[in-house]
Amino acid sequence: MTLDMITLDLVGLVVGAVLVLMVFSYVLGDNALFRLALHIFVGASVGYAMGLALRLILSRFIGPLVADRNPLWLIPVVLVAFLLLKCLPKVAHMGNLAIGYLLGVGVAVALSGALLGTIIPQAGATGRALSAYGTRDGLIILVGTLSTLAVFTFGARGQRGLGRIWAKVVGGAAWVGRWFLVVALALGFAGALTAALTILTTRAASIFELASTIAGLLGLAGG
Repeated sequence: MTLDMITLDLVGLVVGAVLVLMVFSYVLGDNALFRLALHIFVGASVGYAMGLALRLILSRFIGPLVADRNPLWLIPVVLVAFLLLKCLPKVAHMGNLAIGYLLGVGVAVALSGALLGTIIPQAGATGRALSAYGTRDGLIILVGTLSTLAVFTFGARGQRGLGRIWAKVVGGAAWVGRWFLVVALALGFAGALTAALTILTTRAASIFELASTIAGLLGLAGG
């Protein structure tokens, strides 16, 4: 390993350890070091995302269209121009066209993703639960899905006859569904806590690695 590589690794360890300690300083309360670390993380993330987006858009979309002399490259350019007009108060209303287009596309993608990627596959998997996972596991999946849906069912009070019986059935299913929700949320919280502890131990290990690296360099220098 060359001296330059050792120097770069050491600089990376020092910067990472300093940022970790700045974030950990929030334990003592909100302070300037913690806010500075947040600003650095947000700025680096936004800068990286913006640079990556510009590179991908220019190289993969606009660049080939311009090279082929395809007039479609004017569409994103015009939309960007309208978005930039939002910075000017007198003509800011003209930017609503681009924002409306972005919102429409975003809502359409979100709805199609929810339907095609979540609701329809989930309904199909629930219907195939008995044949795909066996009787016991299939019944658990089927009961869990139906009872969880019953939790979000609302009905009018004071019903009589069959309506009252149906309300009691739905209420019993909703009670079972609440327990499924409790278990699911508990598992999700446990997973999030485990991930947080893993990140914490990783950051602590990086600080110890920095300390051992500095101690080794000082030992070499002293020797």
